[in-house]
Amino acid sequence: MRLTIDHKEVPGVFKPSYHINCTVLFTEEEKAIINARGLRGYEVYTPTGGTTTLNPAETRRVYALKGAAAAGVSFLSLFFLGPASTRGFVAMIFVATAIYAAWCGFRWLKPKYEMVNSITLGTLITHKGFVVQVASPQDAKEAELSLEGAFALLKEDLLQNAELPTSKVHEF
Repeated sequence: MRLTIDHKEVPGVFKPSYHINCTVLFTEEEKAIINARGLRGYEVYTPTGGTTTLNPAETRRVYALKGAAAAGVSFLSLFFLGPASTRGFVAMIFVATAIYAAWCGFRWLKPKYEMVNSITLGTLITHKGFVVQVASPQDAKEAELSLEGAFALLKEDLLQNAELPTSKVHEF
């Protein structure tokens, strides 16, 4: 498992905010352990003192794919404007998919930050990271130490879950 923590100061209207970008990459062995033991719901990190959002880069990728698919359907519907009886329906498909493609383009340019209450292993595998937003550099340092501790515990738990314990017989 590789945890990358980057600090970034984001200017604001009245005062800056401090973002801690966390990227987590699991090895294939760790992913297999998580899936085999059903650990996707295991809570890794619960934020305190800041807001936590999912990785915006992954959100942008999803909207880019959705927007491209909608634009393709919209473009292809222009070729099916044939008989007069179906023109209204095809025109509605064109307009609807064009509007959806434009909305996806807007979300790609300005992704919506989805706030989360806790970070689970399933979320980390899907989104590959998250962002913690805090108010001061001191809070950022505290959040970084909290993250390092949480992920050190996670690594220990994954190592403990790697193998099933052997069977034992007890006589009383």
